[in-house]
Amino acid sequence: MAERTDDIDALHAKIDQLLAQNQELRLRLDVLSTLDPATGLLNSHGVEEALSAAAARGQRTGEPFALMFISFPGLLRIGEEMGPGDAQEELRHVGAMVTATLRAMDRVGRHDDSSFLAVLPQLEHAGVEAVVDRLVGNLYAMPSGAGLDPMTPVPVFSVVLSAEGAEADDLLEALPDARLAAVPGSPGVVTVAARSDSS
Repeated sequence: MAERTDDIDALHAKIDQLLAQNQELRLRLDVLSTLDPATGLLNSHGVEEALSAAAARGQRTGEPFALMFISFPGLLRIGEEMGPGDAQEELRHVGAMVTATLRAMDRVGRHDDSSFLAVLPQLEHAGVEAVVDRLVGNLYAMPSGAGLDPMTPVPVFSVVLSAEGAEADDLLEALPDARLAAVPGSPGVVTVAARSDSS
């Protein structure tokens, strides 16, 4: 009988170990499913999650938030002239610089081979220019091919700001309008309000 109890205890211990391993693997999968392997930044799924979290917080607290699209045309030039390996390295470098320039609460993700999306909680219209100025200043100081020099196209910034009650989908839907309004050196800024329930 003692042997049987020991066997049952060993099985319970093994089950507990397997459950712990399963939980760890699920957590790793959750993390990896939101990261872009080339840059270590958020992927589109991760950006959507960060934007949804900012929207939920904004709806609870009334705090504004924003979605910023940052396009670096110079990254495409690097890929064409130097090859995809150098372009990937520059993409990682620029992504790290963008992340380091923004606040700790901001979340940056890769959009494509030459652009990023950043979710910016607690950002009002007045703060957009300061964020863009800080990013451009750091780009001019950046020792890389994507840094700003007379031969490199200036990055283009597009920002969608929330008004009270705006949802994540509202900002995503307004992003093309903000991109159309943007010109190098001057961000395109669009503000979206909550959808009316009367539709």
